[in-house]
Amino acid sequence: RISALVCLTYPLLLLLGPFDGLPPGARRVPILVPTVALGVSLIVSTLLQAQRSEAKAHARVEEALRHQLEAEASLQQLGASIELRMAQRFGELNTTVAELQSFNRQVSHDLRGPLGSMAQVAVLARDRIHAGDSETAVRMLGVLERQARMSFEAVDALLWLSRAEQAPMHWGEVDTQ
Repeated sequence: RISALVCLTYPLLLLLGPFDGLPPGARRVPILVPTVALGVSLIVSTLLQAQRSEAKAHARVEEALRHQLEAEASLQQLGASIELRMAQRFGELNTTVAELQSFNRQVSHDLRGPLGSMAQVAVLARDRIHAGDSETAVRMLGVLERQARMSFEAVDALLWLSRAEQAPMHWGEVDTQ
């Protein structure tokens, strides 16, 4: 506003002021005062504009910093959530591994008995054949055959059990009687 006032006053002073009657040193005053006022007003308006620009830049920096802090907090929360889920999954995995180890021990024990018996019956049958007692050897081979069939059925059942998860489920009513 001041610059506009000075700019309008300056041409008026030049038009209205007869400079012929002024002493030589005073002729500069009507020109110098508006020029200095114009310069000062330009400097002040430039400084005010720079101050506004700096305030806007400061506000943008604060906004960016706030967004960054929010993003960091969100990442920390996400990291904690992931760590919690990983701990839960690790616990579930440990439980599953323990169950599989227990199952493996049970299956090994269940198969070891019949296989050991079959080996012993085979040795006894061989000894009976060498001793010439083929009738007892034939009975022992029948026992050996039954044990082998039962072991085969157990292994077959284990294979079926391992594929049970892949089989499609069929929903329906079940008679509980």
